[in-house]
Amino acid sequence: MLSTLAAAYAEAGDFEKAREISLKSVEVAKTEKNKTEEERQELLEHLQKEWNCFEQNLPFRELLEDGKE
Repeated sequence: MLSTLAAAYAEAGDFEKAREISLKSVEVAKTEKNKTEEERQELLEHLQKEWNCFEQNLPFRELLEDGKE
């Protein structure tokens, strides 16, 4: 949920808040006990992609399999 909140802040143009929340989501993901190590790593990779967008003051948008947003 924190990742979604961060994305919403970025969509609204508040990239400082998006980065703040994004860092919190990474902290939570690192301590996630209900995921395997592989799942945790996949999540952290996803969060890194989000962070990269926020660092460039860009919103993060996931693409559907057909390439549409």
